[in-house]
Amino acid sequence: FADLAIADALPVVTVVEQEGSTQYSLTLQLLALMTLLSLLPALLLGMTSFIRIIIVLSLLRQALGTMQTPPNQVLLGIALFLTFFVMGPVFTSVYDTALAPYLNEEISIEAAVAAAEIPVRGFMLNQTRQEDIAMFVQIAGGDTIASPEEISFSILAPAFITSELKSAFMIGFMIYIPFVVLDLIVASVLMSMGMMMLSPMMISMPFKLMLFVLVDGWTLIMGSLAASFAMPSEKRMNSLSLTEIGSEALIVAVLVASPMLLVALVVGLVIGVVQAATSINEMTLSFIPKIGAMVLVMIGIGSWQISVLVDFTRRVFERIPTFFM
Repeated sequence: FADLAIADALPVVTVVEQEGSTQYSLTLQLLALMTLLSLLPALLLGMTSFIRIIIVLSLLRQALGTMQTPPNQVLLGIALFLTFFVMGPVFTSVYDTALAPYLNEEISIEAAVAAAEIPVRGFMLNQTRQEDIAMFVQIAGGDTIASPEEISFSILAPAFITSELKSAFMIGFMIYIPFVVLDLIVASVLMSMGMMMLSPMMISMPFKLMLFVLVDGWTLIMGSLAASFAMPSEKRMNSLSLTEIGSEALIVAVLVASPMLLVALVVGLVIGVVQAATSINEMTLSFIPKIGAMVLVMIGIGSWQISVLVDFTRRVFERIPTFFM
């Protein structure tokens, strides 16, 4: 019975040469599929838009100062669905040219893999900087590459990941700028009022959330992230563009904070003269008038200050994809 069972068992591996192509048994195909599924997380991280998206979303959460809100599971879900949206044309091309013909037994598995590689390589090459490719070619000790088709996947994959990390950090820098401006304004106002023991981060976080909601931040960030993948790799954001944005941020910070700082300075000088003339050194004598003056300033020009910050934040978020053009 043992010999009969062995004889009736399916072979583990069956390779059949037929009409110049190689056919594999169902058991070997299942083994290859299980191996591919185990490598799926690495493929998702290293060959798609997931790296840039998840890093940008994490930096956005840190810029808002909301600690673990949204939680990691929510960020991963957003990043996965946005990745499927960005990679939709690539996945459709892979299915039409490789997976569907293979399932219909029109092409071999080798031809399916070769056909699936074309759209994936096209996406990766479009998002990879030439200097990153040149660096890994030099590290590998290879010859000069004359055309994109000559780039091996062992060089393209790390170059693509390096380019994605650089792009993600550039976008993260732009996201941080409006919130850093808000932190500077809040810290300056608190210092001018003598509230040195009060944490600026605690005061600025509600204003950050309000600013992010007023500019419709989630829509702008999602749209800018998706649009940034439509730009060719040669047209990337440069350090000069980032410097211009930083200079504009400083101008906005001075423009918004200067009215309150000037009022606090004038009130402080007047109170100082009164204290020197009357020899009264009561701390609340300078503190209460400054608070009243700040309230009056915010009532008078608060809407203008908010509109300046909102317009600046919207411009920065909307310019994220244009700096990749």
